[in-house]
Amino acid sequence: MSNVELNCQIRLAKRTDLAKIHQIEEVIFKGFDQFTFRRFKSLFKSPNARFFVCELGSELAGFGIGLKKKLANGKLMGRVYVIGISPNYQKKGIGQMMLKTVENWLILEGIEFINLETSAMRPHLRTFYEKNNYVFYKNLPDYYEDFDGIRLRKNKENF
Repeated sequence: MSNVELNCQIRLAKRTDLAKIHQIEEVIFKGFDQFTFRRFKSLFKSPNARFFVCELGSELAGFGIGLKKKLANGKLMGRVYVIGISPNYQKKGIGQMMLKTVENWLILEGIEFINLETSAMRPHLRTFYEKNNYVFYKNLPDYYEDFDGIRLRKNKENF
């Protein structure tokens, strides 16, 4: 475990964190579809969403957002909506910590499976998620503005 991981304090995000979350989003997803600040504010208010942050001292090193949704059959589906790590803190274990934090919240909420979408143009992200027991589920042509996406899934037996 790195010093960064040891010093990272994961907590629920506060409304005052949204500007920094949006700044991280703008940097790491430059050239890709980005959420607007308005979208973050709207999502933050949803009872079906949870925002988590990794705080290192007074700095936000990353964030994760999870969503839950009740399906027509009454079961709950979870979704890792986004994991975002500031470039200064990438490849230090924070992404893994944020993913596990979002997953743990979803599991506590009683979800049956977790979906996530990622760019087909970023194979390192697919590899990261596959190492965390996600499997390819579906191609998503034109999912993003200028390129394709893929959906990965983690079933309950792999939690």
